[in-house]
Amino acid sequence: MGAVLAGLGICIDHAVMAAQSDEQVHWWRLSLAVALVLPVGSFVYHQWFDPSEQTPQTYQFVVNGSDVDVIPLYGEAGGKPQTLATGEAGQNGLIGGETYSFDCWVEVGKDQRVWLRYHRFGGVWWAPRDQLHPPAGVRQSEMPRC
Repeated sequence: MGAVLAGLGICIDHAVMAAQSDEQVHWWRLSLAVALVLPVGSFVYHQWFDPSEQTPQTYQFVVNGSDVDVIPLYGEAGGKPQTLATGEAGQNGLIGGETYSFDCWVEVGKDQRVWLRYHRFGGVWWAPRDQLHPPAGVRQSEMPRC
């Protein structure tokens, strides 16, 4: 935006200082073209490059069971359960009946068990898909593979 404003200033300055009318017309036309870059550039930036618009897609899933049921999280899909305190009672995993956001899935092992990726506390965790279900009344769109 700064470059466009500087270019616009230069074009207007040349248009005002031009001695001949043909040269003035040329610089005024160029000024108009440069001025039109501002709204077009602003639109393009907000559609394609604005970081606030680039939020990753997440998918909501509810943990099977009630609040006394806890499924452990895994440091890697198909690996060993990891300890991660997620509640006031010190549960180490995802609490039953609660909704969590996941971003993608993988298949691991001979049985091709599906695992969902979960981000929390600056780390990446994995939860088995067979212990989760979509929220009632919510139609899930196609979740991407990791």
